[in-house]
Amino acid sequence: MTALRRVEDGYGASAVVDVERGGTVRSFRTADGWELFAQGPDPAADLAPGDDFIRSGFTGHVECLPTIDACTVTGLPADPLVDHGALWPVPCTVVAEGNDDATGFLRLSVAVVGWPGTLLRSVIVSGSKLALHYELTNHWDDAVPVLWAGHGLLAAPAGTRVQAGGAGLRWRVGATSAGLSATDGDRLLGEVAGRSDGVAVDDLGAGGYVKAYAEWPDGGAWLLRDDGRVRVQASHPSGRLRLGLWVNNHGIPSAAPLRHVALEPTTGDDDDLSVCVRRETMSYTVHRP
Repeated sequence: MTALRRVEDGYGASAVVDVERGGTVRSFRTADGWELFAQGPDPAADLAPGDDFIRSGFTGHVECLPTIDACTVTGLPADPLVDHGALWPVPCTVVAEGNDDATGFLRLSVAVVGWPGTLLRSVIVSGSKLALHYELTNHWDDAVPVLWAGHGLLAAPAGTRVQAGGAGLRWRVGATSAGLSATDGDRLLGEVAGRSDGVAVDDLGAGGYVKAYAEWPDGGAWLLRDDGRVRVQASHPSGRLRLGLWVNNHGIPSAAPLRHVALEPTTGDDDDLSVCVRRETMSYTVHRP
């Protein structure tokens, strides 16, 4: 059976899921053929945990778990948790799949390398909407911290704008390109939340990028394109989630710069799990069932 599985609803919308590479959603097209995700180069054929994320191809939606930046966490195995988490390079197991006249679904299971847990994820396509549902199981007797981010790289053609929350949204900047000053970064992030039409990706300038975090806005986050709008919504049983905002205007990767936006629901306020643990900003600790 092919590693690429198509999940379709009854209206013409479809997702393409790469089962052999972390269940990455390589593509999602609405019923009228509108592609949601950015398309980078083909991923490397021999991906493995610990690889540089540049080998992923920067295409579609991957799951980052239990960290984004490689790090070592006290109380967990001594080996570092790896770059962008341990899921995106490894094969998943198909638990169930099917469709009816209105909904298609694919359910995948994968063990988290270097961390005592298993992720069960459902990919659901219905009414030109893509939904992702998660169940995370801890196999240790003790509770363990985990940093998860839904790392969906959205296509951002010329004219694309980003909007989230309202004027009260408070950002913490994680990273910026060398050419983007702190003042300009703060101004742009303020416009993401402070203007009804958000901020234009082109305002970063060619080669610019920024990563920042805020509390998850009640209304979700929006990608505003000339040809349509993408709304990203998320929820968590704790009631606490954060928004990881990544805007990249041909700044990364350096060898062949791409252009995309990520509106990431995440359980931490940093890409490094050890930093979140040290600052006690984790919103999600997994207990054994």
